[in-house]
Amino acid sequence: MGITSRFREPSTYVALGGFLVLFSVNLNDEIMAQIAQLGASLFFLLGILLKEKGRYY
Repeated sequence: MGITSRFREPSTYVALGGFLVLFSVNLNDEIMAQIAQLGASLFFLLGILLKEKGRYY
C-alpha cells in the first residue's frame, strides 16, 4: 500500500486537517481566508473525482 493509495481514503483528509490545525501558523485573516478557500475547493474536487472502494449503487 503506497502513499498515493492513502489519499483515496476519507480518513486521510480528516487526519490532514487535524495536522494543519495543530501546526497552524499565525497569518493575517486575508491570507487564511484564501488558503481556506483553496483547500475547500481542492477537497470538493477530490470528493467528486475519487471513487470509493466497494460502494457501487
